[in-house]
Amino acid sequence: MDNYTGHIIYVLISSFICVYVGKQCHVYGRRFICHIIHGDEHLADAINNLFLVGYYLINIGYIVFVLHDWQAHHSLDQSLVQSAHFISRILIILSAMHYLNLLGIIIYGRIIKQHANP
Repeated sequence: MDNYTGHIIYVLISSFICVYVGKQCHVYGRRFICHIIHGDEHLADAINNLFLVGYYLINIGYIVFVLHDWQAHHSLDQSLVQSAHFISRILIILSAMHYLNLLGIIIYGRIIKQHANP
């Protein structure tokens, strides 16, 4: 029973974090992307939506994949520790994805700027 409690806690917290961070990045990232690509709002929206879809696919896939590696526990304490361990992994992955996306957008913006001003 404690193993299922750990599963439920892990899935609920991880899903909440994933959806919350995705929505925040989608809302506030649009302005940043639009600025980097010099005001092309249609392209900014397309890039932003693609980032969101990819973000959800990677994170939901990872959340489900981690359940496969879950070890059986017979106490609630052990299940909570394992839940915290896997949630911390998701937070690290989210941070890395965020900064890699920012880096990609900045590099893309510089390439566009170089081609616009030869």
